[in-house]
Amino acid sequence: MPTAKETEISGVIENIVFHSDQTEYTVLELSVSNAAGEVELITAVGALPPSGEGECLVLRGNFTHHPEYGRQFSFTSYEKSLPKAVDDILKYLSSRTVEGVGPVTALKLVNRF
Repeated sequence: MPTAKETEISGVIENIVFHSDQTEYTVLELSVSNAAGEVELITAVGALPPSGEGECLVLRGNFTHHPEYGRQFSFTSYEKSLPKAVDDILKYLSSRTVEGVGPVTALKLVNRF
């Protein structure tokens, strides 16, 4: 649960822009549905273990403004869940998050199941 001063957003990782193995500091683009049902791409920054495109995240934190990069969601905590939509499952499996599974095998798996 977010604290009184925190906001909670949930969405699907579209792109990992940067990730540090030492500090786990990550910059990612998260696809989030807004109240009107439109999909918005939000840049999120914070500590996150290695993750892949197509993974679903719930992030807790606050929107900030970076002088060079603009509006960002700075998260202090997260929860991961497996993707549910077919396109998100395909993206997740194609991102090589699962060892030995690339785009071709991912498509075969999604088509089969």
